[in-house]
Amino acid sequence: MLPTLRLASRQPGPWGGNGPPTPEEAARHSLSSANELRCRQLLEATTARYRHREATAAVLVPLCLVHGDPSLLYTLRSSRLVGRHKGDVSFPGGKCDPQDQDIVDTALRETREELGLSIQEENVWGVMKPVDDGKNSIVVPVIAQVGPLESLDLTPNPQEARRDPSDAR
Repeated sequence: MLPTLRLASRQPGPWGGNGPPTPEEAARHSLSSANELRCRQLLEATTARYRHREATAAVLVPLCLVHGDPSLLYTLRSSRLVGRHKGDVSFPGGKCDPQDQDIVDTALRETREELGLSIQEENVWGVMKPVDDGKNSIVVPVIAQVGPLESLDLTPNPQEARRDPSDAR
């Protein structure tokens, strides 16, 4: 589980008031540089522990903004996929390849392959604790900031992800 960030303060905050922010104010500032730094610090230990460990797969948990609101970027798996993930809603990711340097490399490569989205390693905030999917796979989540959704040039691979949820092909 991603550690919870505490945004309450007695000092005037970036939202202009004293005391804790409203939920709307907190949401708008959740991807601030100060919160990014706190999150990176909270993830340092798990990143150091799991980044180079053997795993079956990695997923990217892409943090983005949609019309200024913090959001997560999900994919809708193609109905053309063979196997158990066909049509699933998921984060971009997949199996580790021997040429991947580490789990972060796997997550970034899979995101490039699935969505045509190249993310620089400096945008990666950290690695979370691995998750056992219950089907003999260990999946490692990698957190990264990808920016405003409106400015991303996504080119989904039709073999991997649907371009439009209404596209049932």
